[in-house]
Amino acid sequence: MAFIDPLFVPSRAAIKSALRLSGVPDQDAADYLLDQAIRRVRSGFYRRLTHSRIVTLQGYALSSPPNPDDKQEYLRLMAEDTEVDWARLELTWMLPQLFQDSSGDILDAWNELGAFRKMDAEELELMRTHLRSTIESNLDMLRGDEDAGSETTIRGAVIEPEDKPPSIGDSLWRL
Repeated sequence: MAFIDPLFVPSRAAIKSALRLSGVPDQDAADYLLDQAIRRVRSGFYRRLTHSRIVTLQGYALSSPPNPDDKQEYLRLMAEDTEVDWARLELTWMLPQLFQDSSGDILDAWNELGAFRKMDAEELELMRTHLRSTIESNLDMLRGDEDAGSETTIRGAVIEPEDKPPSIGDSLWRL
């Protein structure tokens, strides 16, 4: 089966490495989930940006190693970073399901992938919130709605106390 390639990241191997999934063998169940995440990210980019804007961003050259010197190179690098973050966000929903459906020690299998090692539900949700915010901010820039350094959108988050009291052994200094 042929896998789908990312839009902005140079190769499938590069996005697997960026997601810390390079140890996942090809044709593995987790590799199929990565393919599904890449498909969702691609369709998300097409929903949020126009086809012509995607082609324009893909056409921007990026030095190797990435060391942007101008606005076009920064936008291309931002597109790559956004694609990786978006795929990571998608995988936070899909990978746990893979291990719920599998036999064996779920926690060990999850931790072997390394992408979300030793995260509890609360930490995972904080990461998702951060990723969503970063993706939205980057998409504004990639659409051309804002120029770097002149952002006009202010994003905020409500910080509330935890719903549950800390249990024995929880750190009082947990951030």
